[in-house]
Amino acid sequence: MFSQLRAALGGLRLPTTISPFEHAYLQRMNHKAVWFYLLHIPAFFLVAALNGTGMGLAVVLTTLVSLGPVMAARVLTNPRHVSLVHGVTAMMMGGLLVHFGQGPVQIEMHFYFFALLAMLAMFGNPAVILAAAATVALHHLVLWALLPKSVFNYDAPFWVVAVHAAFVVLESVGTCFIARTFFDNVIGLEKIVHQRTSDLDRRNQQMRAMFDAVDEGILTLDGQGRVAPEYARILESWFGQNLTGKTFADLLAASDPVAGTRFALGYEQLQEQWMPVEVALGQLPHETKHAGRLLQMRYLLLDDKASAQATPQEGGSPLEIMVMVSDVTAAREGERLAEAQRELTALVHLLVHDRTGLTEFLDEADALVKTIREGHASASSALMRALHTLKGNAGMYGLTKLSTLCHELETLLAEGAFDEVPAHRAALEEHWNRLRTSMAPLLGEGASLTVPVSKERFAELLEAVLDKQDHQLLAPMVAGLPAEPTATWLSRLAEQARRIAKRLGKGNVDVRVEDNGLRVDPSLWGGFWSSLIHVVRNAVDHGLPEADEQRARGHASEVLLRTVLEADTFVVEVADNGRGIDWAAIATRAKSLGLPAETDEQLHEAVFADGLSTARNVTEISGRGVGLGALRAVAVERGGTMELLPGLGGQGTCVRFTFPKHLMTLPPSRHVRQRAA
Repeated sequence: MFSQLRAALGGLRLPTTISPFEHAYLQRMNHKAVWFYLLHIPAFFLVAALNGTGMGLAVVLTTLVSLGPVMAARVLTNPRHVSLVHGVTAMMMGGLLVHFGQGPVQIEMHFYFFALLAMLAMFGNPAVILAAAATVALHHLVLWALLPKSVFNYDAPFWVVAVHAAFVVLESVGTCFIARTFFDNVIGLEKIVHQRTSDLDRRNQQMRAMFDAVDEGILTLDGQGRVAPEYARILESWFGQNLTGKTFADLLAASDPVAGTRFALGYEQLQEQWMPVEVALGQLPHETKHAGRLLQMRYLLLDDKASAQATPQEGGSPLEIMVMVSDVTAAREGERLAEAQRELTALVHLLVHDRTGLTEFLDEADALVKTIREGHASASSALMRALHTLKGNAGMYGLTKLSTLCHELETLLAEGAFDEVPAHRAALEEHWNRLRTSMAPLLGEGASLTVPVSKERFAELLEAVLDKQDHQLLAPMVAGLPAEPTATWLSRLAEQARRIAKRLGKGNVDVRVEDNGLRVDPSLWGGFWSSLIHVVRNAVDHGLPEADEQRARGHASEVLLRTVLEADTFVVEVADNGRGIDWAAIATRAKSLGLPAETDEQLHEAVFADGLSTARNVTEISGRGVGLGALRAVAVERGGTMELLPGLGGQGTCVRFTFPKHLMTLPPSRHVRQRAA
């Protein structure tokens, strides 16, 4: 109870500090109150005239009372103190009204006290109400005792005065509450706003300190794409000073015009709100090169309702977004070095286990890179085939970055983005040159000129020499030394098939190799084996079913890689027991490309057309419709044929190549001519 009483009494006391807003407000109210009192002079003159209570005295006394607040305004500097004078003056004016209003309505004149008490709440100071209430009480007691007719128009006892005082006290309690509430919620509002503004400024400073402490640059954009004042200072080290008000598109365009244009167009589409928000944000550029740095951008919509809706809106308000910019230069360089290290490790592993295979791959890749470099910046067949072959070989040897660069360049060519081709082609060539340079010290000079000879071949040749075999017999043996077992190439392809099957979720695939002890000259067949990867990829990707479908079929997926001699014919086969070729899909796709597809011969021919693929999506593994055409071109160039047959057990597909036997190795005379050249 005492605590509540202390709280109530504490509410009567205002804070000692007077804000500029309160000072100006009280000065204005004090000034208006003076004019209000001066208007009492003619009013009281009229009241005195009507009641015959002395018009001159009314003018004199009213003027003297009005001078009180006038003098207070001149002498007192505290506007609250002046307001106290107004409280006393208001009640004195009430006393004059009751005195000069003697007559039948004198009692009704007492309502003036209650009306003025309520009006005094406009000063927002309970002390003014208390001063007025004390003045009324003193007026009633003194004049009731000395001049009763000045207060009541009848012989009123003391208890009547007490009743009047009780009503004044009751009204004063309520009016004090109103005055303090008015002070807290209106006059003191400026203090509340100032305090909240200070709190907001402090939080903004804390947020700015947090922004400045992290490596990520955070900024917000308004509906026009302009940078808001609150942004991380690290952005100034990237985009320059004083970013506020500048458009983010212009900041990007300063060093990356393409990114700047993409952002401007994408942001305009975002503001039009005719497509889902996530789609619109996804079209904005997410990376840019700026002042030698690689910057990554992430976007967050600040409008929670629009974000939750994530659907097109019509006539919506402008959207604001937050942009988080990160410098990923070092991270990307680290990734590049790590990737380069992985590729170098793969090449070193190949060097240790298959030096000849590595040398042949490097020579073949050199030729392909040259074709890519010199090819016209359009989707020409030669360029697309070179890219597709290099991509397949790179993937076979674990050169993932090189394979990715080839795939990206293929995509640009297929989509007709020819203006971006030169930069990507240069990046591919630069990456290949780095790989080539890193391998040069390990290979040594003239590595491609060495001919490895197995112990068995060496013993066989030595035995023939010791037996003094005829030169006509020795020459083919010597000429055949550079020949390599087809098992080497088939094993590489088999390993790649297993790797692709695992990557695509094809389950366990039984990949078998049947080389039949055959050997071929790598100088003649290196390009063919490199291109054969296309068939292996197609067999696994298009032919073999997924693991679930494989289990439903009740037998494992198989791939057979085989070389065999049939009379005077060298045969290479890649067969599987998968789904087989979807000839209906081939016909549909061929017709869409304007190719004839009415007869079986036309359908078989359409399979080899560049750009024809039944794959729904283009991946790094397949889907370009280039591989089979490139491989048939290689086979025909070597004097061979390529045909499509039923696969293992009558299921799936068998791709069969046939070549004259004498093309497997170079004749002795060709070796002599090559040396002379």
